[in-house]
Amino acid sequence: MTAGLDNLRHIVVLMMENRSFDHMLGALKKTDPRINGLTGSESNPDTNGNPVSAQPLADYQDQLVHDPDHHFPGTDLQIFGGQTGNGRVANMQGFVKSYFTQTNDAKLSQEIMYYFKPEKLPVLTTLAKEFALFNGWFSSIPGPTICNRAFAHYGTSFGQVGMNVFYIGKDIESIYGRTRTATPENCPTIVLSNRLTMTTRARAGDRSWHAINIRRTMPTRESDLSVWSITPFVTTAPSGQALLS
Repeated sequence: MTAGLDNLRHIVVLMMENRSFDHMLGALKKTDPRINGLTGSESNPDTNGNPVSAQPLADYQDQLVHDPDHHFPGTDLQIFGGQTGNGRVANMQGFVKSYFTQTNDAKLSQEIMYYFKPEKLPVLTTLAKEFALFNGWFSSIPGPTICNRAFAHYGTSFGQVGMNVFYIGKDIESIYGRTRTATPENCPTIVLSNRLTMTTRARAGDRSWHAINIRRTMPTRESDLSVWSITPFVTTAPSGQALLS
């Protein structure tokens, strides 16, 4: 075992969404050409075929009044520009067209081409400059949240591309169960516990926290290994109260 890993007790995986590389960090190519960001020549056609150029006008949370479509059909339109059939090419020319389906407003649909100036994102910009930055970082599936979360936790979406929480109530082995090499030889069993959490607005004034408990008692003998048991539970926590123990 690598030195120090024996003191590791918790691993937290934070998954964020709905922001593209170019939208957040594309402008950094100007100061570091190694970054596969924006060159200034990027554009997308609008619904009338007119080119809409990328512009450094991105603002914070409330700029995009309508959520960009990140379901599978919407993402397909963004990537392939509306092409169908065999032999189509991922030309990345459908973002404005896709956002128009959300806004029904030609002017608002152009805002999807806005990106941030580095000085508007000082923390991310500093991290990118001082540490490391992945040029190619993609979702596992060109689609929405749930199937991509499944990919992160199980290594597959089981053929699903939608938003149904299809893994609740099923016995599925998580990729985190493959940490068995850390089991001490003199320990007869080790208990691993994981929680997958998300938030939704249940009703005005409340925020429901949904968590999927994954718990497994793992024997040291390979023949005794069993799959994870996944049990859903829902709790409602007032503001400021510890959500998960």
